[in-house]
Amino acid sequence: MYRYGQRKWRTGFSIADLFRLEAIGGVEILRIETALSGAGLQTTDRRTFGGVLGGVRAGLQPHEMIEFYGLGSIGLLVSGKGDGANLRVTKLELGARIMPVDYLGLFAGYRWSNYWQDRDTEESDVDLELNGPVLGLELRF
Repeated sequence: MYRYGQRKWRTGFSIADLFRLEAIGGVEILRIETALSGAGLQTTDRRTFGGVLGGVRAGLQPHEMIEFYGLGSIGLLVSGKGDGANLRVTKLELGARIMPVDYLGLFAGYRWSNYWQDRDTEESDVDLELNGPVLGLELRF
C-alpha cells in the first residue's frame, strides 16, 4: 500500500500568458507498507517518511481553462522510525489540467516515480518504480 501527501509552492514567470516555467518546492509525507511471502517466508514492513522536495514545472496554456504541463521533482525523505533510513524520490509527470473555476483544477496524466533507499545495514536496498496514469483534483490558493 502506498499513500502520500504533499504541500507545494510554485513560483515562476510567464511568456505572453501562453508558456509558464516554475520552480517547485515543498514538503512531502510518504507511507509505504510492504508484504512479502513465499515458501517459508513472510515479512512485512511499514515505514513513514517525511522531507523536502524540489523541482521544475513547465506549462503550455492555449486557453485560460486548459493547460498542458510537464514536471520533474526530487525529494529527500527521512524515516519516522529514527533508524537513519533515508529515501530518495524522483518523479516525472506529463499531463493536462482543466481549470473550471479560479481555485480548482482537474488534472490527468502519466506519472513515472522511483523510490530508492540505500540501507547501511545488512537489509536489502530498495529500488521501487511506480508508473501509471494519474487523475486528481487540485486546490490552489
